[in-house]
Amino acid sequence: MLCTFKQLIEKDDMFLDNFLFGNGFSRGFHDFGYQTLYKVAEDKLTPKQKHLFKTFTNTSNFEEILHALKTAMEVNDLYNISNDDLQKEYLHIKDALIRSVHDIHPEFDYLGNEKILMLVKVFLLFKGNIFTTNYDLLSYWGQVKVSHFRNYKNITDLFGKRPKDYLHFKKEKEDPNATTLYFLHGGLHLFMDGKGDVRKVVKKDDSELLLDAIEESINEGNLPLYVAEGNSDDKYKAIQSNFYLEHCYDSLKNLTGYLTIYGQDLGNSDNHLIDAVKQSRVKKIAYGIYDVARSGEIKERIIQSIPEKEIVFFDSRDFVTTIYNTSLTGLSDEEIFKGIQEKKTIIPL
Repeated sequence: MLCTFKQLIEKDDMFLDNFLFGNGFSRGFHDFGYQTLYKVAEDKLTPKQKHLFKTFTNTSNFEEILHALKTAMEVNDLYNISNDDLQKEYLHIKDALIRSVHDIHPEFDYLGNEKILMLVKVFLLFKGNIFTTNYDLLSYWGQVKVSHFRNYKNITDLFGKRPKDYLHFKKEKEDPNATTLYFLHGGLHLFMDGKGDVRKVVKKDDSELLLDAIEESINEGNLPLYVAEGNSDDKYKAIQSNFYLEHCYDSLKNLTGYLTIYGQDLGNSDNHLIDAVKQSRVKKIAYGIYDVARSGEIKERIIQSIPEKEIVFFDSRDFVTTIYNTSLTGLSDEEIFKGIQEKKTIIPL
């Protein structure tokens, strides 16, 4: 019989050290219907555009397709060939990407105070590093809200200010005394600039919504940095080709202490994550199982995947309620709610 998450952390609170989570985490806060952006956008694309995705690069990555169209237009310009049709295709596909981002994502206030409190508590409770494979904005929002309680906890995502309109990835911001948030597969709020620098989208003022700022960034030609779903080898190659994603991956690979895994299947498409965990110096792993009827086969698969590590399995169905009901020393729920209410607008770090 599986222990609950509540029983797990009551027996050993070291499992509130490092945290790795995937799609199951986001579904606890909103029904994202977590597919690739391509699948969400597919009904917005013409048959010719779908054929382009399927046959030209055999990819669901918008960045590759839009880059290919831009390159084709540059070649046409060189030979004085009209770009009218390609320009229309480019704008249509970019618009489908923007609308899909909005389709899969709620605005912050839509979550409601109860779920926002749960989100903030997750980032307050885990003491070590936090890793996510999700590209939605929940983690970004959680980090920003936790930063309002600086006297309680220091948290960073390794992006800092420069005299520019965007925040830049700065490896030197890594602080051994702070919780670091790592986006293993990128995020909707991250993008590569023309010089290959990884940046974070910033709102121009407090009245602007982050989703609108992301839309504006896409319109400026800055496509979100995210690893499109596919096989593990392709994901790993994409990670290795980007110095920010590679740093996040290496941080998981070099992890020490305890690690709790929640909402992350660790199936065949996650073999790169399994390899990183296997190479880490993690002492114990707690792996959450939601489909308890299949707990036997899931246990066997995870043990076979990571045979070198000591693994404890728990029933993850009570994860969010346990987080919600857990008291934080020196910080009451009333104080957290007050902080949420007083600083409703998400301010970029």
